[in-house]
Amino acid sequence: HRDHIRGATDFCRRNKARVFAVRRTARALGTECHKRITRVVPERWFEPADGVRVLPVPVPHDAPDTVALLVEAGSTRYGHATDLGAPEGTIRELLTDCDVLYLEFNYDSELLASGDYPPMLKRRIASDRGHLGNHQASELLATLAGPRLRHVFVAHVSQANNTADLAVGAARRALTAWPDVEIELARQERPTATFTAQETNTR
Repeated sequence: HRDHIRGATDFCRRNKARVFAVRRTARALGTECHKRITRVVPERWFEPADGVRVLPVPVPHDAPDTVALLVEAGSTRYGHATDLGAPEGTIRELLTDCDVLYLEFNYDSELLASGDYPPMLKRRIASDRGHLGNHQASELLATLAGPRLRHVFVAHVSQANNTADLAVGAARRALTAWPDVEIELARQERPTATFTAQETNTR
């Protein structure tokens, strides 16, 4: 999506940072930071820094080359999945046994159905190539939760078709059996605070 790409370009320019991107995303970034772009291949590990490796995995979405990420640093595992329409088997496998999850809770079904969006856009959002609703994300999170999970970021929460309370509540219900897991809302209007994941020996 153009808004995501624009954010990456701005970050690259301000911080003189490298950008790792799959083929079509790299091409869409244009020339402004092309010297700092490293192309990566879906379903193939890459190492952006010493001791860190990342696996991008394609997800069902209506924008090209959308991927979820598994990041491993030492024994710590971080899973990141937004902009996906359905929690397919490969995504469940990717995000299993993580210490930290950053997961999309995009819309509440009732708010989406009763909202002002055009019918075609509503169908797109709720489709298998759209976004995860609270009910889908909650079900996915319940299957991913386990003894090593420490922190969950509730992310990509629609300002028009969801509320923070509904999204966080859906995550909390999914983690009933794991009450010690911390839940944090990732807000659109400001960056998430720096977060340090502690290594765990649980495997």
